[in-house]
Amino acid sequence: MKTIIIDDEAQARESLKRMLNTLCRDIEIIAEAGSIRSASEAMQEHAPDLVFLDISLPDGNGFDLIPEINRLGIKVIFITAHDEYAVQAFKVSAADYLLKPVDPSELCNAVKKARLMVENDHLTMLNALIANLDKQDGELSKLVLKTSDSIFIVDISDIVRLESEGNYTRIFPVNKKPLMVSRTLKEYEEILKNSGFIRPHNSHLVNFDYVSRFDRSDGGYLVMKDGKIIPVAVRKKESLLAYLEKFSGTI
Repeated sequence: MKTIIIDDEAQARESLKRMLNTLCRDIEIIAEAGSIRSASEAMQEHAPDLVFLDISLPDGNGFDLIPEINRLGIKVIFITAHDEYAVQAFKVSAADYLLKPVDPSELCNAVKKARLMVENDHLTMLNALIANLDKQDGELSKLVLKTSDSIFIVDISDIVRLESEGNYTRIFPVNKKPLMVSRTLKEYEEILKNSGFIRPHNSHLVNFDYVSRFDRSDGGYLVMKDGKIIPVAVRKKESLLAYLEKFSGTI
């Protein structure tokens, strides 16, 4: 597992590295960091499977990194001299919470837990990939959607629409709560280009199966079967009408 050690004490980082090299041969230490800022940069650059995270850092609290850790799908083991944060650590789905000085057997157990979590994530994504490869027509059947706290396998036919929120996309499955995913709408437009989705507006991608009608008034807009109004950009109207024309008289 690719791993980053985040601790502001160089001696503590070195001690942990020695233990990991001796006890956990599948751990590959790819970077170290001594602050919130350097840790964030290292995670973005190296995309580790696991981080060992101290809580007291010179520019903040280790928990400040949790939103980014979750967004990147990284597993975390806290290693700290403070025992009062244990409950908070497990609330954010930490693999484990170890106190300094680290006990070797506890370290091994923590790494085993993290390894199982990583393997489960990989298995989930593999199953979705296999389901997609089983499609004979080359079209995708499922999407793997990683939110801050879960991984969802969603049938593409159950996705009503997608909405851009900067570098994130909010995905609306039918009869379920929306899911926020850290991929852009442009990426999903490419992924779903052969799955019956149209992009009537820069901020919206919709499943044509869930479109009720196109209303020409007020510049033009789509009405979804659930009543949601989706604007149609002026520059998108011509291509949308051409797309609709393909289905003229087929229903």
